[in-house]
Amino acid sequence: NPFRVSLILAMIFYGGFALLDAATVPELKEIFWFIRFAVIFPVMLSVFAFSYFKTFRKFMQLSITCIMLVTGIGIIVMIILGARVSNYSYYAGLILIFIFGYTFAKARFLYASFACWLIVIAYEISAIWISDTPLTILVNNNFFFISSNIIGMLIGYSLELSARRDFYMRKLLDLEQEKVK
Repeated sequence: NPFRVSLILAMIFYGGFALLDAATVPELKEIFWFIRFAVIFPVMLSVFAFSYFKTFRKFMQLSITCIMLVTGIGIIVMIILGARVSNYSYYAGLILIFIFGYTFAKARFLYASFACWLIVIAYEISAIWISDTPLTILVNNNFFFISSNIIGMLIGYSLELSARRDFYMRKLLDLEQEKVK
């Protein structure tokens, strides 16, 4: 199942960044590891287990959206905590979530767009009102967030349109083959 593979890889990458925690914010690594492994991983593992049930197909898009939101909020919490020790580098993790949602996880365009814009809004609220991010860093991060989100939206829309077009063409081909028979 491609979704399960994408989820396993997401867990590997999300967990793998714990090495970055140890290197860049050693004083916060225990808190960050708690967020990664005690909060985010159980959610991802729950969705992984749920993917083996027949009803999963019905809730797949909602599940992907929830994973995107939970992982994004986890990173936003790390951004807030990292700002306390003048580390503003964790914003890049949100861009990886955009990539995951728009492309690899196969989230439908509307679901992925909804989740990613909510992540951007949550970042804005936290960066401005909770962590008091310096203006230059806020402008820089916003440039990358908004650009990567719009690019992700274009890619996601293009992939979905292509998949729908392929499906329609296969249906037309099946109909023509039936006529020939």
